[in-house]
Amino acid sequence: MKKNGINLAYANTLSPSPNILWTEMPEEVKLKKIVELLNELDASWNEKYNLISAKNNGFVTIDFLKSMSVNERSNYLLSIESELCSRLDGSITIWVAPVGDKSSLRNLRGIEVKSI
Repeated sequence: MKKNGINLAYANTLSPSPNILWTEMPEEVKLKKIVELLNELDASWNEKYNLISAKNNGFVTIDFLKSMSVNERSNYLLSIESELCSRLDGSITIWVAPVGDKSSLRNLRGIEVKSI
């Protein structure tokens, strides 16, 4: 089904839930397993981003160290997420940590933008 050109076929599909092995695993072990897999997939991953957390709900948070184009970043993250899902747990979703406002002009004017 499409509405205004947008495919709504999966709009009401529930996201997969983590399996019991993932939810009972300590975060340090989750991070270690993710790092092992990342080292296998991309030896220079730790030059691109930091791995921040791996939560019980399947959310894996990263923080980029260097800039990547939107197209390069999206393709890269989708491929990494796909591998994590297929090898570790089908519920894994990669999230990029929010970045604060870097506008020097807004900072000079005293405007502060807070993230929620």
